[in-house]
Amino acid sequence: MGERANGKSYAAKSIGIESAIKNTTMSIYLRRYELDTKDSLCVSYFADLPVDNMTDGEYTCIDVFRKGIYLANVDPDTGKITRGKKIGCCHCLSGAEHYKSLQFPAVNYILYEEFISANGQYLFNEPAALQQYTSTIFRHRKGKVFLIGLADRKSVV
Repeated sequence: MGERANGKSYAAKSIGIESAIKNTTMSIYLRRYELDTKDSLCVSYFADLPVDNMTDGEYTCIDVFRKGIYLANVDPDTGKITRGKKIGCCHCLSGAEHYKSLQFPAVNYILYEEFISANGQYLFNEPAALQQYTSTIFRHRKGKVFLIGLADRKSVV
C-alpha cells in the first residue's frame, strides 16, 4: 500500500516479468472484475516496462492475447505484433470458480491490483474468495501474492 505513483505496481510487475525472463516462472495479473481484464487494458498495464532492456533486445513489448501475457515484438514498419514466450495470464477474482480444476504449476506470482476498492465495492466474502483462489493457483507449493492498493490516509492507522 502506498501513495499514488510511488512505484508499487511497477515494482511488483517488474519482479514477475524479470523472473519469467530468467526462469520458467509465470505471473497472474489479477483484478476484481472481468471487465478489468480486457486484453487492451492488460496491455496498457504493462506498457511502462522497458522490455527491450529487460530482455537484452530480444523483445520490445508485452502483448496480451486471449488473457495470455506474452513477451512480443512490434514491427516498426507495419505495426504487426509477433508474440514470443508466454509469461503469464490475466484473471478476475469474480470468475475464480472457473479456475478451480485447472493447474498452474509455473505460476509463482499473483499481482492483485487495486485490492482496496476506491468506491467500496467488493465481492461477497472477498477475503475468503482470494484465499481459495490462491490455494487453487499454488496448490501445495509456495508462491507470492502482491496486494497492490492506494493507501487512504484516513483509513491507515
